[in-house]
Amino acid sequence: MKTLFSFLAILFLLFLNISSSFAFSNTITIVPTNEKQLTREDLLNYFGDSISSKIPKSYTYINLNIPDVPKTSKLYSSLQKLIFLDLIDNSKSKILPSKLLTEYEFYKISEKILKVDIIDEAKDPSLKTNKATISYLKNLEEIIAARQNSYSDVLDSSKETRNVEFKKQIF
Repeated sequence: MKTLFSFLAILFLLFLNISSSFAFSNTITIVPTNEKQLTREDLLNYFGDSISSKIPKSYTYINLNIPDVPKTSKLYSSLQKLIFLDLIDNSKSKILPSKLLTEYEFYKISEKILKVDIIDEAKDPSLKTNKATISYLKNLEEIIAARQNSYSDVLDSSKETRNVEFKKQIF
């Protein structure tokens, strides 16, 4: 009887050990990331910094119509560069600089500025709920490097005029 009890106790302990190991191995643990979430200001400053090497200083004469960006901010300068190259409109719309971007917003803004198709949102509806992080900027480096060469070619060949043809030559 004592041996039967010991045998059952050992089986019980083995069962607990096996079941807890099994439960642990099938548990999905979500580890929060310490990576900074991307804001609209971060993304627009990234584009401004990425294309600024050959832009003439005359871009600084553009007065922005955008109401929620202070004139002394880095974002103001980045937006002036993007407007100078006709990559965004100088509209009276608010930018909402501190708004966190979803993956969808990140890719749509990038598509508009870079003039390329990046995603098909119909294939992944989670794009509208997942937040974009700073690491997403790495995905754009190759595209921007190729575009940088286009900007340089156009700016070198025609520094005095900016018209519709300028945009066509870049893209």
